[in-house]
Amino acid sequence: MESIGHYTPQREFTTLGGGQSEWTVARTDDGVEYFVKRYLQPVVPDPTLGLSEPTMRRLHERVDYFRARQMSIIGRLDDEQFRRNVVGATDFFEHEGRFYKVTPLIVEAPVLPLLSQPVHDVASVLFGSVTAVEYLHQRAIVHGDIKPENILMSRDADGDLDAHLIDLDEGYVAGYAPSREDIVGTIGYYSPELGDYVSGRAEGSVLTTASDMFSLALTLVEMLTGRVPGFDRNRYRTAAHALGNGEVLDMTACGESLGELLGTMLVLDPKARPSAPEAVSYTHLTLPTSDLV
Repeated sequence: MESIGHYTPQREFTTLGGGQSEWTVARTDDGVEYFVKRYLQPVVPDPTLGLSEPTMRRLHERVDYFRARQMSIIGRLDDEQFRRNVVGATDFFEHEGRFYKVTPLIVEAPVLPLLSQPVHDVASVLFGSVTAVEYLHQRAIVHGDIKPENILMSRDADGDLDAHLIDLDEGYVAGYAPSREDIVGTIGYYSPELGDYVSGRAEGSVLTTASDMFSLALTLVEMLTGRVPGFDRNRYRTAAHALGNGEVLDMTACGESLGELLGTMLVLDPKARPSAPEAVSYTHLTLPTSDLV
């Protein structure tokens, strides 16, 4: 297959997620394989198409914004990310008018629900997940799209589970929330304040790293038990909607102490949620525990 920059695809590109991008596995000259994402939008406009000047300007502004947003995240990461369970970009470039992002290739080991696994594996995934979020938050990065699909699990050389936080496409620097039109995350994992912002009931200033903590709690409960915390799905569309209407989420399947931590991460007030370092400290000191058996 034809090379793309320094990468030679090993298979055809496949549509990813909601159709915003495509992916393949590609190999470099030294034989290392990577996950390569090709974005379908935006595309650098072709000056030969005869588009009007205002249209060309809008398209270029869109491209410039996309590039700047991606680089604002990439520029805050370093090699420590891979030791802290974050799978960020190792390369980001433009080729023939399209953008490409390259990340390490993770060989996934899907084992959900986690509560069916040995306690030490459960603890490893929980600790790895909150450690990854802590790394981002220490660099003022809001992930913006934490959900089970974005926490991959793999097995290390000893056969133990590791967790890896992927897909920073929806990420942004805290204090610089993207426009409502640029938010594409999965609504079922929205924090209450993110839902308020997207719907126009709040301004972007409400979005802080605490929004990630809410999404992380929902994600971990689903990874542990196979479903998000229980609420009346006949009345409410999402957990955030249920909480906003006084519903109490059922956390009993997660065990008493862990359920208490996750419950505090799911409170309506962002300022009352534990920070990522506090969650890391909790999982480090408390897990594994008999609660998880």
